[in-house]
Amino acid sequence: MTEVGVRRVAAGWLLALLVALGLGLWLLVPWGTLPDPSDAELRRSFTGAEIGRGDRFAGQVRPPTYLSMLVGLGLLVGLTQTGRGLALLRRLAGRSERWWLQVPVAVLSVSAAGWLVTLPLGIWRWRVLRVWELSTQTFGAWLFDGLKALGITAGLTAAGLLLLVWLARRMPRWWFVPASLGSVVLTFAMSFAYPVLFEPVFNSFTPMQAGPLRTDLLTLAERDGVQVDDVLVADASRRTTSLNAYVSGFGATRRIVVYDNLLAEATPEEVEVIVAHELGHADGNDVLTGSTLSALGGATGVTLLWWVLGSGWVRRRGVEGAGDPMAATVVLGLAAVSALLLAPVTSGISRQVEARADRHALELSRQPDTVISMQQRFAIHNISDLTPPRWSYLAFATHPSSVQRIDLARRWAQENE
Repeated sequence: MTEVGVRRVAAGWLLALLVALGLGLWLLVPWGTLPDPSDAELRRSFTGAEIGRGDRFAGQVRPPTYLSMLVGLGLLVGLTQTGRGLALLRRLAGRSERWWLQVPVAVLSVSAAGWLVTLPLGIWRWRVLRVWELSTQTFGAWLFDGLKALGITAGLTAAGLLLLVWLARRMPRWWFVPASLGSVVLTFAMSFAYPVLFEPVFNSFTPMQAGPLRTDLLTLAERDGVQVDDVLVADASRRTTSLNAYVSGFGATRRIVVYDNLLAEATPEEVEVIVAHELGHADGNDVLTGSTLSALGGATGVTLLWWVLGSGWVRRRGVEGAGDPMAATVVLGLAAVSALLLAPVTSGISRQVEARADRHALELSRQPDTVISMQQRFAIHNISDLTPPRWSYLAFATHPSSVQRIDLARRWAQENE
């Protein structure tokens, strides 16, 4: 097939993926209207002192958080999207003549450089959390967790990009097909394996102790018609004082995880409504939905890369197509920039999914007063930012605000009196 023919097939493939992604977003995301957090609802739910405390904490933790993001992104762009940066990485990785060694060396070098450059800002943020008694980790434990996260993320990224470069060298014209399909397979494989293989790296999990609460939670799940593999307790108190619970995995790895400090601080009724929220995620197949959308987005992104890595823009930076080992670092930088640009979309989707789980919890537990009091108490305990800047909320808030969740519960109570 001629080059023009290949481009037409690639364009058709990209169009099909975009249509599938659009349909997925339309059909799978529970689009709805979240109530805007009104000032009246805010003042009704929290005192001026509580609001001010959240503002002061946010004012201290926000600078290192966002500076770290910007500094890390700036370094990544400088190393992976400029001719000088790529030349530096080529000299570093080029000590080995084997392309399959150059890829992981370059990727791991970029990852390590980003971690080191942002380390002072990370320490700043850790100190803020310690001062406000939200972190229980010593510096050594915090640093070790950071190194573990770096090793896992960088290792998996290097493996994925090594596979992409290998495909491009084996199938220079058609690599976008197996690469995009491979990204779908890897996304679902990671969703299935992450709870079993990677969550235990950072926390220890034990089955919830037999007793009335465990029985009530399992009964709640049975009544909801949700098959849950287990209810586990995570030793989160060794890292944080924040109270939380979550659901992860799907199929045989689906489990509800409750923080140990949540069990220590919350009433049984509060734990039940939180678990009802998590059962909402299971009932809505939210992990499967997220994996499906991520897989379609990843396949679309890989196909777009076929066009970008074959362009003159990349060649002018000294990278000769997708089969060049340095193409892996170009992809790394483009992925980071894309993630930041798409953050308002992904965060908005997450908020809608969380709001649906909130509604499910209200329908299942039928305890709006408990939901309201719990949201108030947890927002104070976790020092939530009750008045975030609009841009910060839209771009990075993955959950509805505490005020929105309280307002949602009050509206549900009025509608179901």
